[in-house]
Amino acid sequence: MQYKQLQEGLERLNGTLIQTNIKTNGKEITKEFGLIESWEVIKEDGKLTSIEVTLSDWFYNSILGDAVLTIDKDYFRLRKPTERRLYELARKHCGSQTVWKIKLGNLKDKLGVTSQMKLFRFNIKKITETNHLPNTIFRWKMTLSRSPAKSRRRRSILQNSCRSTSRNPK
Repeated sequence: MQYKQLQEGLERLNGTLIQTNIKTNGKEITKEFGLIESWEVIKEDGKLTSIEVTLSDWFYNSILGDAVLTIDKDYFRLRKPTERRLYELARKHCGSQTVWKIKLGNLKDKLGVTSQMKLFRFNIKKITETNHLPNTIFRWKMTLSRSPAKSRRRRSILQNSCRSTSRNPK
């Protein structure tokens, strides 16, 4: 049974396509490729003897160039899609920064959330209270807009401390 699941997983990976576009010197190149180029499972007398996976050139070069973003194993314990996407955004945006800040409206758009802002704000506040996302420390901030045109409206900001906690994602 486990071999069948392994094979199904390799089939999914082989079918995963990435499309990217690179713009340099007024020229734009759009390219599509898979994560893996091919895979092979070899059995002898019904027993698995070897597995060979050939990575795509892009993926292989990304690994060599240390350009693959690591994900903490606890990420896979997150059950809510919003928590997973929030973790992914925090990992992506931290980079070499010490703090990542985002307005709640922008965060809602990046997460692709369609619920009303009131419910979204409530859910994000719950996440910041528990702070259970791996390698992240989220803080909720309310600020006042100083713009005369906005007549001192309150603005919600989510702040993520980008320093790694005791759980190293590598």
